[in-house]
Amino acid sequence: GDGNGRPGKSAFIIDFNRYVPGTDHLGLKKLTINNMVQDPSCIHEFLGYALFRAGGVPASRSAYARVTFNGETKGLYALIESPDNDAFLERWYGAKDGNLYEGEYGADLRPEAVEAFDQDNGADRSRDDLRELTRALDALGPDDDPIDVMEAYFDLDEYLTFAATELYLGHWDGYAWSANNYMVHHAVPDGRWTFLPWGIDQLFEAELGG
Repeated sequence: GDGNGRPGKSAFIIDFNRYVPGTDHLGLKKLTINNMVQDPSCIHEFLGYALFRAGGVPASRSAYARVTFNGETKGLYALIESPDNDAFLERWYGAKDGNLYEGEYGADLRPEAVEAFDQDNGADRSRDDLRELTRALDALGPDDDPIDVMEAYFDLDEYLTFAATELYLGHWDGYAWSANNYMVHHAVPDGRWTFLPWGIDQLFEAELGG
């Protein structure tokens, strides 16, 4: 593929379960391998996800690898733990059956955008929970207190930490600035929604208030 302007260095995902169900690698059933072509420093994802995790926000583990394909060296890549791994969900939520949705290309939590989300985990594919959430947010009037609705649906402390960390990292291509590159998880045990960072390869490129 074109690799975002770097021919021959495409990002890709390895699904260890695709042909042999039940197969994993070091406890992971899926691994995202990013080319870092939009991050010349090659540190954005490693540092960014670590800071989110340090604040208690569910975020991927990451590492580095030199990738070869059929004997051809492709260069240095970032290895990113995909959030739809059972091990990730169990570590952060204590269960692997919650619904996980990925928002991208400016898809915000609005009723008309529900179908624009990719559902990455969860047996219930109806999206009824996402519709309920977006309708509750959309129903807020000018005199309503949004905190009441937020506290009813979200782990509010987690969301504020998530948003503040995005701003601190200058993640202009994330949710706080652009309603892009993020995930939301609906936990089965307590029904709470939480935000997860994703696609954080373009950090440190915006200023607070900019």
